[in-house]
Amino acid sequence: MRKNIIIIILVLIILGISGGFIYFFQQNQLILNELKKQSYIENQRNAGSQTHSSQQDELSGFQILKEEDIKKTVKEIIGEVVQIADNFIIINTQIFDFARLNGVGNSSKTVPLKNKEFKVIIGEKTYFLDSQKFSDIRIGDRIQAFSTFSIYNIDEFIAIEIFNLSRLEVISTTP
Repeated sequence: MRKNIIIIILVLIILGISGGFIYFFQQNQLILNELKKQSYIENQRNAGSQTHSSQQDELSGFQILKEEDIKKTVKEIIGEVVQIADNFIIINTQIFDFARLNGVGNSSKTVPLKNKEFKVIIGEKTYFLDSQKFSDIRIGDRIQAFSTFSIYNIDEFIAIEIFNLSRLEVISTTP
């Protein structure tokens, strides 16, 4: 009888610990998915928005960057897949149109953008985030691709990382 009680208590303890681990990992997955969603939204604002209010930038504490700084530091694109080949994809995206920016002036509420297509080569070391694969990519998918070089100086690059935003699962953390 005493052995049965001890066995029952041990089983309950093991179940409790197992349940705790499962709950812990589920919460971490929810947090990770929420961070990916926030990162996606932030990247959309930074790379794809067509209007930026200078007043909003001042209120938000954003520092206005110079053209040279942007051209040196932007090493990623977010855009739509328009063509798929054996070892590359063509992504249509929008980038800042610096040629038209000079005539806009500081009081403008919009930043001129232009459409640009990039040939994104899938190399041996290209890493697909979130356990995705090249074969998962479809025409029309929204892709975030990272380069080792600034995108303003190139038309094609070997991607170091690719994230298929169209395949991103958004899990709500609210009950």
